[in-house]
Amino acid sequence: MNRKISQVGLKILIVLSIIFWEIDIAFARQDVRKFKHTVYLIGNTGTPENASHNFKLLRQQLSQAPKDASLIFLGDILYPNGMPSKNHPKRKIQEARLIPQLELIKSFKGKSIIVPGDRDWHNGGTNGWDQVRFEEEFVEDYLKEEDVYLPKAGYPGPVEVKLDKGVYLILFDFQWMLHRWNKPLQDHPLETQNEFDVLIEISDLLEKHKNHHVILASHHPIISYGAYGGNFSLKQHLFPFTDIHRSLYLPLPGLGSLYPIFRSTAGGRQDIANPKYKSISLALEELIEQYDNAVYVSSHEESLQHIKKEGVNYIVSGTGSRTSFVKKGKHAAFASSRTGFSKINYSNSGESALEFWVADDEAPQGEKIYESSLYKRQVLKENIFEFERDYLKNQPIKIAASNQYSASNIKKRLLGSNYRDVWKEEVEVDVFDIKKQKGGLTPIQLGGGLQTKSLRLEAKNGKQYVVRSVEKYAEKALPRYLRKTVAATILQDQISASHPYAALIVPPMAEAVGVYHTNPKLYHIPSDSAFGKYQQIFANTMVLFEERPDGDWSDASHFGNSKNITSSPKVLKNLKKDHDNIVDQHFVLKSRMFDMIIADWDRHEDQWRWASYDNEEGKLYRPIPRDRDQAMFMNEGILPKIASRKWAVPKVEGFNNEI
Repeated sequence: MNRKISQVGLKILIVLSIIFWEIDIAFARQDVRKFKHTVYLIGNTGTPENASHNFKLLRQQLSQAPKDASLIFLGDILYPNGMPSKNHPKRKIQEARLIPQLELIKSFKGKSIIVPGDRDWHNGGTNGWDQVRFEEEFVEDYLKEEDVYLPKAGYPGPVEVKLDKGVYLILFDFQWMLHRWNKPLQDHPLETQNEFDVLIEISDLLEKHKNHHVILASHHPIISYGAYGGNFSLKQHLFPFTDIHRSLYLPLPGLGSLYPIFRSTAGGRQDIANPKYKSISLALEELIEQYDNAVYVSSHEESLQHIKKEGVNYIVSGTGSRTSFVKKGKHAAFASSRTGFSKINYSNSGESALEFWVADDEAPQGEKIYESSLYKRQVLKENIFEFERDYLKNQPIKIAASNQYSASNIKKRLLGSNYRDVWKEEVEVDVFDIKKQKGGLTPIQLGGGLQTKSLRLEAKNGKQYVVRSVEKYAEKALPRYLRKTVAATILQDQISASHPYAALIVPPMAEAVGVYHTNPKLYHIPSDSAFGKYQQIFANTMVLFEERPDGDWSDASHFGNSKNITSSPKVLKNLKKDHDNIVDQHFVLKSRMFDMIIADWDRHEDQWRWASYDNEEGKLYRPIPRDRDQAMFMNEGILPKIASRKWAVPKVEGFNNEI
């Protein structure tokens, strides 16, 4: 009888345990779902075989997370040197390290993003650009997704990602700014970007989302109390070679401190003390201090850190698979060297909170070791404001493209007559009404090269357009130390060698010879508050307005009625991926010959889009030239003629009868 009671009691106990277990799970899920959005942050995951406990804990939490959650890998997803080429002997080893991380992404219902780090760029080495593209290609092929690895193709960004209503991610590639070897954008004379141009675009996006929650993310920290921030343990002073390899316990008492001292004062390219790194981090710090709605997240350091300085929250989440020394510095609210990850929870009430979770031999099941409020603010609903508009005149106005290119006879002799008279001639121009054009357009973001003010606009049907200033601004194309010198004055004067309305002449010529083209139109933008924060930038500006060839333009014969127009980097990637994907060589040749006839030498890769078509076995690509601002470029005057010699800058070829 007692045995029967005990058996019944045991069954009841089991049933009750299951019920309470289900209740615990329900409450755990309810705890996750009470937030508006949860963002998981993990970095330095490049040796997942060393962090099985951590990956198990993260997988458990991700399985319970709802769709309104995001997972961000903060770089260095492959130790020690990123992803080599397909025929490299270590390729399979690196693939095996990356697959467990990609499986996490596959099983996760929310949005996942990978930001590259210095290790992914061949540890900052000469093959960095190649390896970051190899890595991106493998990620996209494995996941069958294109918008996971960002920024794309080794470009610096910034990239704007909407995570949820009122929650935005702005990510950029810090390593691109530090990288001393081959990288995109560095060889384009009219499109060259430096780190400060990237910062300007970040500033623009921070201002755009000043009424939202913002996460500014990159691999490298701005402030840190680990080794990259110049902080070292006693072991690192006595055995400095353990930083190179953890088993190199070669004692160098006294002399061993030289290495930590160097890294904390001058520093290598990856250290915050390095002048290049320091200038970028100080500019970022000054920038983000203007916004109390933004959090800066990074990894690089193999530690967990929450730093509060001047009202800004800095989070380092870099113990995905490795740990190293960190101290609790002056502005550190918390610091730990345990393997783990972090979470930012956004509530519907406007509060944001940080959590650090760890899982290691000390706590194999995982535990939360830190929790802190970041900030609280009421996030405004998107599109809540309708700007009051200035009065727009319906009739065209007369205006000159520019009045700064007048010159004396001596100046014309030295620097050329060029198109100076055309620039100062008043022409009749329609007024641009952003609310009526193409059914109403919405400003998206600034763009263009260094010499042009450009703004991307989007119509209600999703198609995008661009306005570009007719006037050029040559100063930004120069190094900063030359911008206030006579070199800037001469370069600006040489804008007169380009025809202000050349882009308008090109379409009928291109149509006649069967070359794809945009259809620019000339407008005047008044001081119109419907441009929002871009009002002052474009007020009283003469612009060219044209289509932005991207995506589906199957209704546009001038783009070849293509359903999928894509960029040059994607075409190159697809050509390498599958030899059945081909470029229409005759069409390319015809387009390039047309470039030569109209003397348009400004044809770098970003000046081309590609119409794609399905053929029997793969894709066929045809080029779509855009941005014809430099067509029919003059080369007059004694100095420009000298500059165009073969031993100088032969690219400076003038528009004349002989090519």
